[in-house]
Amino acid sequence: MKKFLLTLTLSLFSFAFSKNWDFSLSPYTGLSAGKLGEYLYSQYDKDFMVSDLQWNQVLWNLGLKADYSYKNFFATGDFTYYMPFLCGKMTDSDYNTNFKTNYVIFDNSCPFSVQATIDLGYKFDIEDFSISPVLKGIFSYQQFNGKNGKGYLGDGSYIEAGIDVPWNDSRAEYHLFYDIDYTRCTVYSFIGPRMEYQTERFRIFTGFYISPFTFQEDLDYHHGTSENEYQSYSTSFSYFTRMYIDAGCSFVMTDKLSLIAECTLLFGGISKGQHYTNYGHPQSFGNLFGPNTPFYRSRQDKGMDVYLFDFKIGLKYSFGK
Repeated sequence: MKKFLLTLTLSLFSFAFSKNWDFSLSPYTGLSAGKLGEYLYSQYDKDFMVSDLQWNQVLWNLGLKADYSYKNFFATGDFTYYMPFLCGKMTDSDYNTNFKTNYVIFDNSCPFSVQATIDLGYKFDIEDFSISPVLKGIFSYQQFNGKNGKGYLGDGSYIEAGIDVPWNDSRAEYHLFYDIDYTRCTVYSFIGPRMEYQTERFRIFTGFYISPFTFQEDLDYHHGTSENEYQSYSTSFSYFTRMYIDAGCSFVMTDKLSLIAECTLLFGGISKGQHYTNYGHPQSFGNLFGPNTPFYRSRQDKGMDVYLFDFKIGLKYSFGK
């Protein structure tokens, strides 16, 4: 058995690193910009949105990309870490059937955010041009914290007027607000074509992908006093609702070293899912990976969307060929 395993390992090693292989590592840095949206709908009208929170972000990123190819087959692994800084504003809006009643703005920061991507594909070459069917998987974990909330309440249950008024009406009242924390975990699958043009010193590519399946879950924690703080948890399964576009170029400086630049766009509209909350039971808290008692299934639906643009620039070092 040991001899068989040793022979198999050596065979795989010799196959992976034959004369037709290439392996490279690419450290990079860059910028990410966009927003995550979360939406709550009325329990009486599933299409009427009663609340939305927009988590806007501009973040610096650091990452490492690994590329392996054997003949026309290729595989890529990419890990990105987003720097934990203030990253923009978060807005929280509430609505009645006629107008926006509440509008609050928070300072948004990112305590922790990472993303991991895996690509598998096969190149069909036509002289200097190639086209590749690609399978792509993305795991994304993002945490945000909205602090220093300031805004106007026009909801009649909170203000002296006693009736709903628009948030920018003179009867709306200015308030300070407790923090809001938000965590989202997403698993994307993508399929699509990638086109590439390559010369001896220069390479350019672009790809267009659609997600057959996306799973999202999030945890929203509204801080407050011991009587009014609460959490909400939601999950969403969606099909063909997310798109992904990437493009990039590289310039060969030496036999081993290249300068690379890439950008990606990940976007998709609102996908609805099940919503749970511990509202009314503020002393019991859940976690991102499933609601804990006394979380209960809300009669309200929750929705999530995403619009994220990433730019990366780095150096690629090749070990093969």
